Amino acid sequence: MGIMIGAARSATIVGAGQGGLHLAYGLMASGWKVRLIADRTPSQYMNLGALSGHMLQQRSIAKERAAGIDLYDSLINNSACGVDFALSANGVDIDMHFQGDFEAPAIAVDTRLKCSRALETFIRRQGNVVYHSASVRDLEEWAEQDDAVFVATGRGALSGLFELDEARTVYEKPQRELLLLIVRGIQAPREENVGRIKFCFNPEHGELFYGPQVHFTNTPVHQVLVEARPGGAMDRFAGISDGEQALKVAQSLFVDFAGWEADNVSGMRLADPKAWLRGAVRPLVRKPVATLPSGRPVFGIGDVLMVLDPAAGQGGNAAAWGIDDLLKGLRELDGPVVRRDWYEDRFEQFWEREGRHFSTFSNMLIEPPNEAIQTLFGASLRSRAVADRLVSTFAHPKVLMSYIDSVESAERFAREAEQGVRLQPPLSSS
Repeated sequence: MGIMIGAARSATIVGAGQGGLHLAYGLMASGWKVRLIADRTPSQYMNLGALSGHMLQQRSIAKERAAGIDLYDSLINNSACGVDFALSANGVDIDMHFQGDFEAPAIAVDTRLKCSRALETFIRRQGNVVYHSASVRDLEEWAEQDDAVFVATGRGALSGLFELDEARTVYEKPQRELLLLIVRGIQAPREENVGRIKFCFNPEHGELFYGPQVHFTNTPVHQVLVEARPGGAMDRFAGISDGEQALKVAQSLFVDFAGWEADNVSGMRLADPKAWLRGAVRPLVRKPVATLPSGRPVFGIGDVLMVLDPAAGQGGNAAAWGIDDLLKGLRELDGPVVRRDWYEDRFEQFWEREGRHFSTFSNMLIEPPNEAIQTLFGASLRSRAVADRLVSTFAHPKVLMSYIDSVESAERFAREAEQGVRLQPPLSSS
């Protein structure tokens, strides 16, 4: 079975989240007839609880823009300019602290707003949206009708059609218990902290983060993320049943594990009654093609194929890069059949070129730092140039990979930063 690329190319995309919308926009711009399956209307998106806390770097936003997603132009400016990193073993004394700037401002948009607006615009551009909760039987029907079916929802039974890639899946279970809040009222009294993502690390128990976000009302807020090691002292989530309880737990964790931030978060309040989310994520990788009972293939995208821990904020970025790469591959084809093996090969190339680096980078932030990372942290303490260079790798994790295999490599990274050497990926990259 394969996809005929010709005058009447058609696709069904199951899932209208960030990944599905990105692919739908890009395919429609390339002349495909697209059927987008959504289980929520734009207005229903706006009535949900918090969905995720991802932040996109400008390189990733550029890939969405290339597909035709232009919602960022209508948003208020509440971007993040960089990172404020603090590590404390006892929650009181800061053992390590540095600040660094991104290469360009990063933007976190309330997923409820992003998906609602992008879906509205897709409809306005005459995109075909079918509101339906898809089943395997539906996939069979669409696979018979269309040239391709792409599964873009990583939740529920459909993602289970895709076989786990055991060789690339490092963890057998979630490494953190997660609590996400979208809040108002965080104070950042010092000028140098305005617009920064606060990373507060406890080596034994987990991490606390907060940073700027755009709320679904298009107003400035902060997103707060707690990452607690399961069963550890930060794992206080049992019994949380509403947003006010979640808020109190988060504030108590800042008091106990990042005491220097306690005053800043003491007045925070939920941005809306549903602005919180509790969960756990197992980082994993799945095979890119699933086989339906009929033998027809369906193709995974985004977090169907790569699930990343949110600590490094790379889930949305990895999805944007992967879909951009897929769109380029489909545009390059003119006439030949796109077979199962083509799709598998395309994902394999993306994994080797970019995907594995997003995964490694994300896992680094939930593991004890190796000697090379410790060297980079130490150099960042001493030099703002090194800190800026290190923080800028959030926009393209691949560029860091050749510097973390040894202390010598990390020292070379620091020297180059002091010399003003621009970061470049080790191999050609999109």
